[in-house]
Amino acid sequence: MQSNEFKELGLKRIRFHDLRHSSLTYLSTKGIRPKAVQKRAGHTRIVTTFDITDIPLLRRIKKLHLTSMVSLINRLIKVKKSI
Repeated sequence: MQSNEFKELGLKRIRFHDLRHSSLTYLSTKGIRPKAVQKRAGHTRIVTTFDITDIPLLRRIKKLHLTSMVSLINRLIKVKKSI
């Protein structure tokens, strides 16, 4: 597709290399160990993999999500007990 076709469809043009980064991030979100993602990417340094996928950020998001779910369940239990 040409740049103007992307614009007409309201899509951001992405490079093939962007898909590579997305696939590495996807693997990270599915619980694949950082070292395995690094090997898959062919990075010599784990820091490069962390920079691309931001695995620490993904872990914080996962923890925050879990904390929110636990909080929601506790509130639902309290509401049920008060009924």
